[in-house]
Amino acid sequence: MTHRLLAKGCFALRIDAACAFCFNRCVHRLFTARCVLFSGFVACVSVGAATPPRMMSSVFLGHPFETWKVVGGEAKFEFDMREPARSVLTGRGPISKNGFLVSPFDLCDFFLEVEVKIGTEMNSGIQIRSRVEDDAVRGLQVEIDPSDRKWSGGIYDEGGRGWLASLKDNPAAQAAFKVDDWNLYRIECEGPSIRTWINRVPCAHWLECKSFRGVLAFQVHSGPKCEVAWRNPRFVPRGGYAWLELPADGHKSEGGLHTITIPTDCQGIAIDGTGPYIVRCSSNLNKEVVAIEADLSPIEGDTGAAAGEMFVVWSKDEGKAQNSSGSIVFPISKEFPVTSLQVRSSRDGSVRSLRALLPTQTLPSDR
Repeated sequence: MTHRLLAKGCFALRIDAACAFCFNRCVHRLFTARCVLFSGFVACVSVGAATPPRMMSSVFLGHPFETWKVVGGEAKFEFDMREPARSVLTGRGPISKNGFLVSPFDLCDFFLEVEVKIGTEMNSGIQIRSRVEDDAVRGLQVEIDPSDRKWSGGIYDEGGRGWLASLKDNPAAQAAFKVDDWNLYRIECEGPSIRTWINRVPCAHWLECKSFRGVLAFQVHSGPKCEVAWRNPRFVPRGGYAWLELPADGHKSEGGLHTITIPTDCQGIAIDGTGPYIVRCSSNLNKEVVAIEADLSPIEGDTGAAAGEMFVVWSKDEGKAQNSSGSIVFPISKEFPVTSLQVRSSRDGSVRSLRALLPTQTLPSDR
């Protein structure tokens, strides 16, 4: 049976590693990140091939194709389910602006697997944790790129920050995608960690601290010709996380010193503040895992308010410090369990709020 839907309308921690960032929206400074290693060792975990869950279900199970909607350009989508285990979703142009087939539900954490086939005419993508705004889809996109650039599997912010994790310096990942053939995509979202694989080759790892929930969507790119097919899209929802205020009994403040007891199910800490401050993360043995010095003061000539966010998140794979839209993200390996954290601000600085990344829900929710 074929259905048709037509559009209407281990941050490798380094001692004394200096990092400088230029923020996109607010101009701030990060002077220095000094990292002191717990027990003198750094655990680096590679982003090897993902192990798929044993039981995955079709993304259309419980949410039939007819309940999904087309947003943006007038792309044509067909869903061929004559072979349920090898069902194929096909999207076609031409269209004047990007078109998307959007899920009727939101997702937080999940593991998704789908086979993708596309020619050389135009690129495409899979939207994750995205949102619909003004007849367009905005948010995180896992790239499908058959061009000579070969950035398939990279992570892009559609309608927002642009490229977040390209494959510019990853020749192994660039070689993984096969044009005009079926390619196995794997996407894993777990708290702040987003990882991608193509044909079992690791491609991108991005730490996202802004968007933890949103729709799933399949893109047909604008242009005179675009045809892309997705075979047997299947997934496992895995709950989700959100930034929540710290429990009162887990947070003490005295002068410029904030001491936080980390909840056992926490995936990170968000610090909203201004000016210079130091963050010290410790293990349950009261031994320091990492110390980070940051300065979120405005630079000379900046007339905007001194404000910024710093995220310290736990990551099971090697990553690096990231700058994105007025924030800094520091990953700490899960090999070093952090049980307490201290934030000390200077006389010229202040910490406005502290939040923890904590579990919220366990199932996808209808929109």
